Amino acid sequence: MENQAPGNEDPADTEETDLAFPNDLFQEPTSFRPASPEPTIIEHTSSDGTPLKIRLVGAHPLWGHVLYPASIVLSRYIHEHSKQLFPDNVCTHVLELGAGGGLPGLTCVLAGASLVVTTDFPDPDLIRNLEWNADQNLPASKRDRLIVKGLKWGAKLAEEILQQDRTISSDVGASCPAAAASSTSPGFDLILLSDLVFNHSEHQSLLTTCELSLNSASPGTDRPTPSLLVFYSHHRPWCVAADEQFFVIARQRGWICTRIIEDKNAGLAFPADTGDADIRGTVHGWILTRQ
Repeated sequence: MENQAPGNEDPADTEETDLAFPNDLFQEPTSFRPASPEPTIIEHTSSDGTPLKIRLVGAHPLWGHVLYPASIVLSRYIHEHSKQLFPDNVCTHVLELGAGGGLPGLTCVLAGASLVVTTDFPDPDLIRNLEWNADQNLPASKRDRLIVKGLKWGAKLAEEILQQDRTISSDVGASCPAAAASSTSPGFDLILLSDLVFNHSEHQSLLTTCELSLNSASPGTDRPTPSLLVFYSHHRPWCVAADEQFFVIARQRGWICTRIIEDKNAGLAFPADTGDADIRGTVHGWILTRQ
């Protein structure tokens, strides 16, 4: 056969062969990127001795993987003041913002709240985790008193959710008779903000949601004054002024802000971080009411 230049072969003289590619040619090796951390479970004992298992997502850009000292101190405060926050024969509705593991909201149910709506950013991992914590830690007789919803700050819960709140409140038994329910006030009597003020760009949005969601006061009744409980630590000591700008803005918007707690032994949320440990390890608690 005469020599032929490459590319000029007679197709009839060339056998077609299939190239066999490995099935995993485009599969990433297991070492290409680290696996997502597994969820962690923190065993926590409430101030009344109730053992709780709080599951936290393994890692999350919205910090839902940390059980903050502020949430522990807030939960203790709720237990210690449960009679004032949740009087007998009065329906009390609680809204928890940026819940993370949801410890304060769970505490409210166990301490006597009629209905708690625990919220976080509408991310499936965060919402499923909050549901898991409610299922694991609440007795069957109280499980329907806590519902989990996604909520973006600056907005109000959808009206159908508020209607669901009123329906549940009228069904929770003698501890919350229908006559005592806030059926004409579709909002909340208590709003919880635990370790949220470090989100400086969200101060206005947080306050907007609170203003849209908090019930009006009911003078001359046994109902507690509708209020916010705002607990936090200064995780970055150089941002103390920026953290506390939340209260400057709140006062400008008509809120009365009163400091109620300063726990200097609360512990560190991020032990490896830099900055004065005494500042980072202190939890501050405030109560806000409308003028």
